Amino acid sequence: MIKQTKTIIFESEINKDSVQELIDNIEDNIEKEITIYFTTSGGNNSDTLSLISFLENTDADITLVGTWGINSNGFILFYRLIKLKRKLAEDVYASVHLSYREISTNNILKDKDDADGEKFYLEILKKRNEINLKFYEQLGLTPAELKKIKKGYSVLLGRDRLLEILEKQEITNV
Repeated sequence: MIKQTKTIIFESEINKDSVQELIDNIEDNIEKEITIYFTTSGGNNSDTLSLISFLENTDADITLVGTWGINSNGFILFYRLIKLKRKLAEDVYASVHLSYREISTNNILKDKDDADGEKFYLEILKKRNEINLKFYEQLGLTPAELKKIKKGYSVLLGRDRLLEILEKQEITNV
């Protein structure tokens, strides 16, 4: 018996709503072969980790296809999901960088309670970025790429560079 298929296009920022929508869509089609065409500008760290956890532990038969841009946390998600079948589209690229948080200096200057909260989040980001730098080093990014990231810039990885980085994992072409 041939399994039915379901195609899902994920082209959102990774946030609470988009993660819940994707999870619901997968659970509603769990008996089918699911192909997710995945492109994202990135998104929230905790929502990304929640989605990674769900996808690592689901029994669904999923193929994840990286298309166009798999940026920021989207790249981390794509890289970490070694349990899934993964493919790269011909036009794919990724962007990697350190995490950041926008803050309002007005609030820090006016409201001590808010300033303490912002300092707390900045400490979390500092630790997160230390982890990210180690991750990027382990990926095999070049010294020039790492230097650019440490300066606060994004590094763009074209399809060939992605395949080079991912060569130790089972990635196929679309």
